[in-house]
Amino acid sequence: MFLHRVKMNWKKYQKLTMAILLFALARIVLETCFGKAPLGGFAVLKLALILLAATVAWAFLKTCGELGAVYYKKLCTFKVALRKFCRDYWGKTAAV
Repeated sequence: MFLHRVKMNWKKYQKLTMAILLFALARIVLETCFGKAPLGGFAVLKLALILLAATVAWAFLKTCGELGAVYYKKLCTFKVALRKFCRDYWGKTAAV
């Protein structure tokens, strides 16, 4: 379930990352064919790979945050239910 949610979050940013990687590849090809460019193809590729790692990390952290919020709500609900049970149980025992 966790990996599925990471993949869902990753797919939101996948097009942007692939576009930058294709741009970097095109810059490398054009640089080798026509000479130097202001920002070299390998520099763009390096930036694209850093962006790729950042988007994967963002998808992972976003998934952790979403699932953490769900588990926190479950924990709070459990604590409330446990308190109610304890009050009802000890209240009835004390009355007998």
